[in-house]
Amino acid sequence: MAAGDLLRLGARVGDVVGIVDGYFHQRAAVRHKEILALLSAGVAVHGAASMGALRAAELASFGMVGHGRIFADYCRGIIEADDEVAMLHGSEAEDYQPFTEALVNVRYALDGAVGAGLITAPVAHAVLTAARRLPFAERTRDRIVAAAHRVGDADERRSVEQAIRSAADVKHADARLLLDAVCGGSPQNARPAYVPHWRLNETAYLRAWQAGVGECGSLPAGEGEEGRLVSAAQAHTACRVLALDYPAFRERVATWTLARDHATAIAPGEAASAGDSALMRVLRAGLGLREASEEEVLRQAVLARLRALGLVAPEAYADPGLDRWCTTSERSMPEAVRTVKAASRALFTDLLLGFHDPFMDALRSSGAYRVARSRVAQSLLLVQRLREERPSLHLSQLRPGNVLAWFSQQWGRVDMDDAVLERGFSTTEDFVACARPYYLFHKANPHLRPLTIG
Repeated sequence: MAAGDLLRLGARVGDVVGIVDGYFHQRAAVRHKEILALLSAGVAVHGAASMGALRAAELASFGMVGHGRIFADYCRGIIEADDEVAMLHGSEAEDYQPFTEALVNVRYALDGAVGAGLITAPVAHAVLTAARRLPFAERTRDRIVAAAHRVGDADERRSVEQAIRSAADVKHADARLLLDAVCGGSPQNARPAYVPHWRLNETAYLRAWQAGVGECGSLPAGEGEEGRLVSAAQAHTACRVLALDYPAFRERVATWTLARDHATAIAPGEAASAGDSALMRVLRAGLGLREASEEEVLRQAVLARLRALGLVAPEAYADPGLDRWCTTSERSMPEAVRTVKAASRALFTDLLLGFHDPFMDALRSSGAYRVARSRVAQSLLLVQRLREERPSLHLSQLRPGNVLAWFSQQWGRVDMDDAVLERGFSTTEDFVACARPYYLFHKANPHLRPLTIG
């Protein structure tokens, strides 16, 4: 298990997840925040033996359940270093064959020798200290025995060698305990859904990790996926680049989101989970606009929200700071109209979307979402194949001018600075960086139907 793997599981309330081993050197280790995200969602998370024991000891107060001797000793402070459970092992093709000995197994073997009266506690401590000085990737049984060659007398050294060479695999035993606990199948092992007593603090990093792997999974055969994982964030980017009606979609979703924020502020109990019709009734009553059009109600709700945030002065309809987010043609529009358009960009930058992305949420419920994921997969697959044929190929070699010219023709726009701004890109450079794989794919497949969100 590595960073991101837990978020890819799609675990839901009532599910049980067990963590035993995990990467921490070749790949980033499973993050505490990922485990907390599962726990906060009502998923029971258990750990034992290695990375699982370490994380369970660190997160026991948040509800992660630990099993086994190693977990208990981490909790008691008998074991402190994370490298005590670290091992060098083979690849998946080699069935992850271990090449070194876990220091924790050496520790327990020495404890057993002390308990049997074969060696003294000071000798055991000296041997463990010598073994600890070896990097974890060099802790073979031979190297550990050699490191302890000057410890104790001859009889003790023989006992030390025998203990190390016959050390039991405590990690394996602890892993079995976890499996027995979560997979035993007996009624007494059945556990109710975990209910956290704390609230998860969602950070921008967590949101970015979730977006990066959100709803990853295989697409049906025939869609060009061929096992490639496609995240919700990638699908959203594809729509930003390819969907002809994305600017209108973005403005609509942003407007409703800001209007809902205002409704929640004035009627939190009623507006929090209200549908669009109920939300509109709340807004009409709160703004005193019972006869106004839906468009006007939404506009006034957005303005009220911007005033509450201090982005527009009381009684004002525009602000120079927001005007910079307007296109050239929008700057001649009525103040209230252009302010709403500007707010749909200024308050939904990529950085802020790391906390909450309403566009991604709306896309998931549209027919375009599935098509967009397929386009992502097909585009990335094409790039991969081209790189296999031409290893020196890099997307940065595609000239920005050619990319912009092609999309200018597709969109029927010549004002590309304004066109990409409407799609949530700060500059044409940012747009080109995201658009290159899709440009390449669509140039190779000129008869594809245009993508629309609806």
